[in-house]
Amino acid sequence: MLALTGRGKVSGYEPVFDLLRNAERRAECSHYDDAVARLYRATELLAQTRLRLQYGLNTSDLATAKLPEPLREPYAARCDPDGTLRLGLQAAYGLLSDLGDPLGTAFISVSGPLNNALVRRNHSILAHGSAPVGQTEYHALHTQLRALIDAARSTIKLGREPAQFPTLTEIAP
Repeated sequence: MLALTGRGKVSGYEPVFDLLRNAERRAECSHYDDAVARLYRATELLAQTRLRLQYGLNTSDLATAKLPEPLREPYAARCDPDGTLRLGLQAAYGLLSDLGDPLGTAFISVSGPLNNALVRRNHSILAHGSAPVGQTEYHALHTQLRALIDAARSTIKLGREPAQFPTLTEIAP
């Protein structure tokens, strides 16, 4: 809790784990659409946080001048007409991969199954579709996000994951 408020030892990745734990609590209540939306955001935030902490890059307005020389022109070509470059989830992990970052490499190692789970999320009513998301889709995305985190854990300093909050039945049975 102290890490989330900035008063404890922090790695910078605490909001990612907060979203992950929150998604788990939502799934426990069978709110799978909500849980999957939070897992998607946690996946996206993981890449955004890595780019910000390690490279000083902002995916909402990527400064191509901060990129290594060989990457500047290809990324500058992707800018909006107003000169802004915004990176979504896939593009953020693509940039990490282009930078040779271990999280980008970890994403590639789980990208097939993770992308399948993310596509299912896109059909959710809370994303771009109208289909409800069930327990199966939640578990698929949760498993793949865990695989990504586990694959990256040994090479980047993610910090310690917080424990899950106790449920009401655990507090007062």
